[in-house]
Amino acid sequence: MIGNIRERYGLARGRICRLGEEEGIGNAYGSYFRKTAVFLQEVAQVYEEAQSGRLYEASLEQLQERNKKLYWDILPENYGESYGNPGYAVKALGEGWGQLLSFLYAELRSMIAFAYEKDVWELTIRMELFLEIYTAFACAWEEEKEAPEYGSLQQIIYWFVSDYVGISSEKRLREQLCPEEDFALRIIMDSDLDDLRYLYYFGEYITGQELETARLLNSMPAEEIDRMAQAYTEGYRIGFEVCNKDISKKKTVNIQYRLGFERMIRKAVQNFAAMGLQPSIYRAGASSLRGKSIRKNGFSGSAANKQYEYDHKEDEALYLDGQMTNRRLEGMREAFEHLKDRKSVV
Repeated sequence: MIGNIRERYGLARGRICRLGEEEGIGNAYGSYFRKTAVFLQEVAQVYEEAQSGRLYEASLEQLQERNKKLYWDILPENYGESYGNPGYAVKALGEGWGQLLSFLYAELRSMIAFAYEKDVWELTIRMELFLEIYTAFACAWEEEKEAPEYGSLQQIIYWFVSDYVGISSEKRLREQLCPEEDFALRIIMDSDLDDLRYLYYFGEYITGQELETARLLNSMPAEEIDRMAQAYTEGYRIGFEVCNKDISKKKTVNIQYRLGFERMIRKAVQNFAAMGLQPSIYRAGASSLRGKSIRKNGFSGSAANKQYEYDHKEDEALYLDGQMTNRRLEGMREAFEHLKDRKSVV
């Protein structure tokens, strides 16, 4: 599967690179696809630099510049003319098409996290979705000089979700139940936390708040960090005592937090290990396939734009129906069945 997905990634990557040179679609739709293709190339470059290790050789200033570039389009000062803004997308691209293409744009933005995680499968399926919708527009424009029918586009998105919701459900569940899914844990435990470049390896939007929090914790004596972590982990342990629950039956513990607190979280991981608990630290959902929500259930950085997150919190309304609900439930059932040995010890 890995070999096949890498081949698919290479084909999609090459097609997107050539798309910027094409003039097949006129009007505002062509502008949408060309601008989005530029964003996808930037994300692909992040993935390839992470794969090669070049990402970790960049200076703090270079990482900050890249971080701002990736999120620039949805920052409040630019949001008025962003395709991530459904209101602007409808104005520029038309009723119906605007909502669908804004959904697509938001779904593609979830690729930022997957690029840093070096998850080529998640990148590839979204690049292929983009190209499928682009091809539908290119064909319709060549034949009729107009956009394809709304229903045909909605069906492309519908079947994308239907085809991949099962695999995505299992991947998400693995993040929650399996300590070996340790992307964030390895950054926390293996990084030099005095070198703040590590904050930019998570693939989240980083502001002065995360940087200053990390600097503050780095300036604290080890004893104070120990007390903070002890209050956190002992509170967890004591909660089991108060409720007359046997903590020894548990094997994992989920840690959710805001970036910048890594020094304290590192100590908390060590404390939990002394209790026989392995940490599960997963990202707050950013994709429609992975439980996107305005509630940050997982680790997260700052919100680049809370209005953007609010505008896309009900994106599933574009494709959700009874059949899709059943498909999601089936996907979750299959995922829990595959991981049934793990769920009893969380």
